[in-house]
Amino acid sequence: MYSEAYIHYLIELHLTRDWFECHEIMEEAWKEETDPELKLLWLALIRLAVGLYHERRGNAKGAQAMYERLLKTIPSLEWPRIGVDKMKLHSFVHTRHEHIMSKMQTHTKNLEAAELQFELPIVDRQLIFACEEKAQAMGKNWHDRSSDVDDAIIHRHRERDRSDVIAARLEALNKRASQQT
Repeated sequence: MYSEAYIHYLIELHLTRDWFECHEIMEEAWKEETDPELKLLWLALIRLAVGLYHERRGNAKGAQAMYERLLKTIPSLEWPRIGVDKMKLHSFVHTRHEHIMSKMQTHTKNLEAAELQFELPIVDRQLIFACEEKAQAMGKNWHDRSSDVDDAIIHRHRERDRSDVIAARLEALNKRASQQT
């Protein structure tokens, strides 16, 4: 009923709290998705992970931007389709956004790095069971939220290989330059 990518996202979101990895997982799912409604839900999950990642790292502007986009889109999406309580999710994102806005009003450029505890408000028992099974297969316990988050996870973006992105940008730049001459 639920995709492997979504269940993997939930494992990373809740157990490892590797929110950069959550972004990576759902970005691939989003690119491949053909159902327009699911595509929007996957994009919202990407934004949630990115917002959490930015907030944990102390990047107020990055977190604010993601949370604002989420607050605009959460009400219009069919969250029950992926087993999530829309109102609880909206309330969490609103609370995080308000926290960041209050810090920014005191002219704090960067937040203090935050140890965020977050659980997507899953309401579908079948989805919870699927997550329990997947976690067990990975040698983890779905109900154990005690994993420590180390610097490697907190600053994960620094370790990624961006050579393909850089090459694509350079190619596009060269193409525009050649079209202008």
